[in-house]
Amino acid sequence: MKTDRLYSALVFSLSLHSLLVLAVVVAYMMDSGAHYKAPVFDVSLVSPSENSPSAGMPRIVEAPKEEKSVPAAEKKAEKKPEMVTPQEKSAANERIAALEAKRKIESMQRLRKSIDISAKGTSSSTGQTSVPGTPGGPDYGSMIGSIIHEKFRIPESMDKDLLAIINIRIARNGNVTILGFEKKSGNPLYDRATIKAITDASPLPPPPSEMERAIRLRP
Repeated sequence: MKTDRLYSALVFSLSLHSLLVLAVVVAYMMDSGAHYKAPVFDVSLVSPSENSPSAGMPRIVEAPKEEKSVPAAEKKAEKKPEMVTPQEKSAANERIAALEAKRKIESMQRLRKSIDISAKGTSSSTGQTSVPGTPGGPDYGSMIGSIIHEKFRIPESMDKDLLAIINIRIARNGNVTILGFEKKSGNPLYDRATIKAITDASPLPPPPSEMERAIRLRP
């Protein structure tokens, strides 16, 4: 009887110790699993170049830099005013001088194609003369000089040293346009008489083409 009881106590003790050992092992494994992390592998679908020195190395992506915005007022302030160089000033002065010279040449050309009219009884165009009152003469200038002379009326007591030069344009139909005085006589009555003579003579005989003439009127 005593042997059976001893055997039963031994079996119970062994079973109890086995359960305790099993419990300790299970607890240890659970605790170790909580702190264990599986390794993470980075897999790329694009194979790195074999010749690239950075192949197999992790890529570092830099954050985009923020561009500083400059206010519009500051941008305008940065623009420097344009400076005119001495060369540009000299070129501008040369162009102005060339235009002035061109005007003088044109004025001289009009004077060379002038028609001289005198109340004394002769009229001429570029050196040619014709008898007053007859629209004759060797050229068109002499003819229209004679026609304007017929309309030219001034008092006999008028100063004989006066001279008025009037530029006119004669259209293809003979109509006359007074472009203005190239030189006034200084006597308003005489200047009005010259304008009236040219106005009364219009329209003139049609010229071969539209032309400009300087009418020089003397007492």
